Amino acid sequence: MTNVGDGYFVIALAIVAIACAAALHLRPTIWAWLLPGIGISAVGIAVIAAYDAATPWHAAGFDISGAFVVGGHATAAVYEVFALAAAMGLVAAVLASIRYGRRRSESSEEGAQLTVKGSHP
Repeated sequence: MTNVGDGYFVIALAIVAIACAAALHLRPTIWAWLLPGIGISAVGIAVIAAYDAATPWHAAGFDISGAFVVGGHATAAVYEVFALAAAMGLVAAVLASIRYGRRRSESSEEGAQLTVKGSHP
């Protein structure tokens, strides 16, 4: 109806994930915003792929022969996109939890050092 297929949304979400990954490499201090951005993009891609896998598709357009309408069911590519998106989301979640754990242990070590320093004159 809009002449914009779901592939365009998948591409846009993939570009967001790639941009977040590049920004994460360049500015690791803002990981708390970038890793969730990758995760949200991955979830969006997975939702689109799951929808495509669960429902039959139809396409209409024009080619050299004229107008055409085709339909069918999901191909292996939809499942591959879903698996890739799930892996992206999983990696982003694992990296975020590792980073959060390191930051939490660093802050608890700093608190312990401050307590030790504060108790001695």
